[in-house]
Amino acid sequence: MLLDTSVWIDYFQATEKGAAIKSSLENNEQVYTCPLTVAEISVWCCKNNKEVSEFVQLIKNLSKILDVSEDILIESGKIYSEQRKKNNKISLIDCIIYASAKIHGLLLLTKDNDFKNLEGVKFLG
Repeated sequence: MLLDTSVWIDYFQATEKGAAIKSSLENNEQVYTCPLTVAEISVWCCKNNKEVSEFVQLIKNLSKILDVSEDILIESGKIYSEQRKKNNKISLIDCIIYASAKIHGLLLLTKDNDFKNLEGVKFLG
């Protein structure tokens, strides 16, 4: 499965929902992360006065960071164009994260409602 930024943040904050993914992460279950999540985590760290490198290292230790290929970028553009007709809040970054999961045949685990009604998405809850 590929973890969305929202799931990583819940894990880092040790919320009740974050605890649901903790055992998977700490039991060496293979999970993946889109590199754009690293950028979003950096923003979250800056907003919350946290050391970015610590959280990025945790992500690298607990998951495999995927490459963003040309296929993913092309697919994310198609997804973005289609989804913006239905949901004008979905971001291009979200579409790249979703396309990463889709291209790699991974389930996307998220809390973000912008992914609602998309195939291959599971909501942490």
